Amino acid sequence: MGNRRQRQRSCRTGDIWRRGRSSLHRYRRHRHWLWKALSVLSPRVVVTEINHLWGPEDAVTVPYADDFKAVFTQYGSDYAGASIAAFNKLAQTKGYRLVGANAFATNVFFVRNDLLHPWLPEVSPKSLFWHPRAAFGQNVRFQGIKDMAWERV
Repeated sequence: MGNRRQRQRSCRTGDIWRRGRSSLHRYRRHRHWLWKALSVLSPRVVVTEINHLWGPEDAVTVPYADDFKAVFTQYGSDYAGASIAAFNKLAQTKGYRLVGANAFATNVFFVRNDLLHPWLPEVSPKSLFWHPRAAFGQNVRFQGIKDMAWERV
């Protein structure tokens, strides 16, 4: 897990937010761990990139490491981030619901549960994986990363 206490302390005190965007970039591949440790903010909406190659059911993320390097293939950074199931489990524990994604199911949208509205219902992760690019990722690109180190959450 690397330096877990330091991450938690930094998130509790808001240090990473005061340092600006460039310092957040180092957490880019660890969004799941960052959101999990974050306790001082409760935004109304959370938008995050997911690793759609895992599909809607497996709750996995890359292990936290300060020196983590994403693995790039001809298609992009395939070994990075966390699955939709991992983010959805985390969102539910923090009081959020999944409300949608972009067409490729690579960016997802969570809304805080206290902001209920009939035209913004909760959706299932499975309903977001309809685009042919998502199927291509799960059937072709996934083969290149499935045996790498992943942490089930």
